[in-house]
Amino acid sequence: MRDGVLAEPIDLVKHPPGGAQLRWAVLVLGALGLLFAVLVPAAGVPLPHAPEFLPIYLSTLIASNFVTGILLLGHVHTRRSLALGILALGYLFTALIAGAHMLTFHGLLGDEGVLGGNLQTSAWLHAAWHALYPLFVLGYSRSARGRLAGAPLPPHFMRIGALLTALFVSLLVLVGTTGAPYLPRLIEGTRTLPLYHGISAAILALSVYVLYATVQKRPRTVLDVWLTVAMAAWVFEVGLSCVFNTGLFDLGFYAGRLYGLSTSLFVLGALAIDNIALHARLHATFEEMIETRAHAQWQSLLGTVLR
Repeated sequence: MRDGVLAEPIDLVKHPPGGAQLRWAVLVLGALGLLFAVLVPAAGVPLPHAPEFLPIYLSTLIASNFVTGILLLGHVHTRRSLALGILALGYLFTALIAGAHMLTFHGLLGDEGVLGGNLQTSAWLHAAWHALYPLFVLGYSRSARGRLAGAPLPPHFMRIGALLTALFVSLLVLVGTTGAPYLPRLIEGTRTLPLYHGISAAILALSVYVLYATVQKRPRTVLDVWLTVAMAAWVFEVGLSCVFNTGLFDLGFYAGRLYGLSTSLFVLGALAIDNIALHARLHATFEEMIETRAHAQWQSLLGTVLR
């Protein structure tokens, strides 16, 4: 019998991280922080407009967030965890509002966007996206501790939550398009205005607080470690693409969005590796069961012959 195959498997939403996982997380955080420090002084340097960048970036981000939400959903149904349910809804929200942002961005899929509105629509949707996603992560962190720690998933929580999330994003799009003439101006041409930077500074402060909450979460699991890395990347994104840059299509605009893409890819990568490891453990367990059964049958046959 192979040692450890039938032991309790490592589950990234239940078990604490090992030393190697922590070292990898610290290494990634260090690389992200060092690159951020290098890029911040040049965040406002204008770069050429690359029309193919945004469709590729947003399409990849939408797909990765949907897949992350689906993989989290599997853990939600297995563990019936309220905290995981909130986090899965956060990734669904991000995928939906990123899609709305893409469909309202002027000049991306049409001169005035697919859903209409004006230049302020996509800017306000971007601000709402970056203000609200951290609240889902905060809800996850708070639901895993205190009185809500270990709280079971209420009946139909995911169905109702997904419906309400989709309706809320639809409401944001409706307000941003039909109410576009009345929205305060955040952007003028390709230059962001002081109001945009003020709102972004508040979002940055919120994101830093949520990052602190994820670091302080106890007990810490493997998922928490990579969610912390993802939130650090989120903080760096908000800083580069919203606070320290000067407008669209500058260095901060491009670099910040790549940081934002990594926010979902870190968690997605952890979930994908966990899923692959789960299949490997199931295969090893199945082989061990066959081996054990064959051994038992051989012993039974030998016992019959010796009688």
